[in-house]
Amino acid sequence: MHAFGEAYLVLADDETLPIYITDKPMELSLPERLKLPPPPAFVCLYISAGKKDKISKGDIAGLLMKKVGLKQNEIGLITTLDYSSYVSVSRSMVNQVLAKTRDERIKKTKVRIEIAN
Repeated sequence: MHAFGEAYLVLADDETLPIYITDKPMELSLPERLKLPPPPAFVCLYISAGKKDKISKGDIAGLLMKKVGLKQNEIGLITTLDYSSYVSVSRSMVNQVLAKTRDERIKKTKVRIEIAN
């Protein structure tokens, strides 16, 4: 409640300050063109099976290493939820993974693998 710090308020050209801000804030301007950061090294993939389908992290890693031929450093974090799973894969290998795992099965369960949004 009595803490100190900085707060930033981003307003569009057609917006006004809220009435609860009594002091005139300092204005900052941004350059016309901002440089975008490079894309991340890994892409998150969605898998349509999870713990309730008896799918484990090892099953997913095995599929990617045996069927697709990924190396250990090309596979990132694997998360298994009840009915879905997520795995991060090296950006350079995403198209290869999607092509080779189309209509694939993990433990006799047909899974759909696609880029997570």
